[in-house]
Amino acid sequence: MQVLEGDSKDVHEIYDAICRDERNTGNVKLFEHEIIRRDFPDWSMGFRNLDTCSPDELPGFIDIFNGKLDKQIAINNKMAVVDLMVGFAKKYK
Repeated sequence: MQVLEGDSKDVHEIYDAICRDERNTGNVKLFEHEIIRRDFPDWSMGFRNLDTCSPDELPGFIDIFNGKLDKQIAINNKMAVVDLMVGFAKKYK
């Protein structure tokens, strides 16, 4: 899961590069909108090992290994995805 923020032209170029990269499959853009301020101003790519915390601590967490995650779930629950990413950023800055 990834959030891209910044100048519209830069964001589109980065997203296009991600989609062209053969390592990335099944890309889904949940939504695109203009923002007043960044939600992740000082954030870079990160990883959280769930062996060190409870998934219950991450609002909106969906266990992708139990077969529940598909593109439609993410598309239908856009704000839950946003809440998960923002909550993650605040907790693990």
